[in-house]
Amino acid sequence: MLTEPMQSAMTALMRGIRKNTKDGYEIKVYSRPHKHSFCINWNERGFRIQSEREAIRVRANALTQIANRTFDPNNYNPIKLQDLTFNQAILKWYSEISDRLSPTTRKEYNNKITRLFIPTFDNIDVRDLTASRLNDFHNSLKDRSPKTRNNIMSMLKSFIKHLHRIELIKQLPTMPKWERVSYKYRKVCSWEVFENIISKIPDELTREAIITMRLQWLRTGEVRGLIWETVLFDSNQLVIKNSFSGNEFRETTKTGNQATIHLHSTVKDMLWPRRGHPKAFVFTHRGRPLSESWLRKRFNEARDKVGYSKELCLYGATRHSSATEGYAYSKDIYAVKKALRHEDIRTTLKYTHSEETQSIIEPSGKVIQVKPNNKEV
Repeated sequence: MLTEPMQSAMTALMRGIRKNTKDGYEIKVYSRPHKHSFCINWNERGFRIQSEREAIRVRANALTQIANRTFDPNNYNPIKLQDLTFNQAILKWYSEISDRLSPTTRKEYNNKITRLFIPTFDNIDVRDLTASRLNDFHNSLKDRSPKTRNNIMSMLKSFIKHLHRIELIKQLPTMPKWERVSYKYRKVCSWEVFENIISKIPDELTREAIITMRLQWLRTGEVRGLIWETVLFDSNQLVIKNSFSGNEFRETTKTGNQATIHLHSTVKDMLWPRRGHPKAFVFTHRGRPLSESWLRKRFNEARDKVGYSKELCLYGATRHSSATEGYAYSKDIYAVKKALRHEDIRTTLKYTHSEETQSIIEPSGKVIQVKPNNKEV
């Protein structure tokens, strides 16, 4: 039995709220700034109020806004039906996240949306994204590679989570189970193997670019984006602030953070004789920055001449090999993370290629906490 104070509290909470058996709940509030009474039938997201608990919450929120003179009855209107269509919802989601994506990822997302998701789901109501419909969509991808299926389904799952987060759908549908593609470690090589391959590359600038990638632990897009004003010969520093994504030049790195690193003496000796205009690119071919395909092709040709495994790729022989050597020397995963300029240590664990770190990341995906010992790599 409710006590008298509890009954008074419940009466106060329910004041202005009445149940409409046909449509749900209706709330009546009086706004002094507007000098008018308003009936509220929808919550702030535009959905019909269907429960007593939700009605109490919406009324309390409206009264607080009235007290703060921020109440706007237009915020409690029904949601527009076009916002609930799959096409409109996924295009709106893409426009919100596109600025955070790299150009290549942006292109990939755009292709999936326009060529796959929209033709498949068309203008269905997002509230009709049932487990059965999602399972049928997953089955339609059976002819695609596991990696492609994984990318498509992961993107769709992110979109559906977004719909739930902004309350366009009330409950997450059960996603079909698909084969998760585990990380494939790139083959790494010793410095001796690397030298043997590099010696077979006839173009000097290409050789210098690949050597710079290995000694400075650079991404392919970063070595392509180097300009002479970022090579500080006097202070023995290299400023990493530009990069390429595909063929698009970006005045930012992959992670969006500028970094100043030590200029390796070998790289300094290579670059000093041909230093150029501050705004010019360091590594060019016929006046244009080296492309990623050019670097990969030249490396693969030299690797095949020497007779090494085709599993050894450019990225594995440079950045991955540098990280592996650095970890083997220091045993400090945090120092390697700093040198690679990673934001997440789980990414760094994929680069070190030792039995110790592979055993950490492969079985369960969990990461153990390693205390740094403040060694420099």
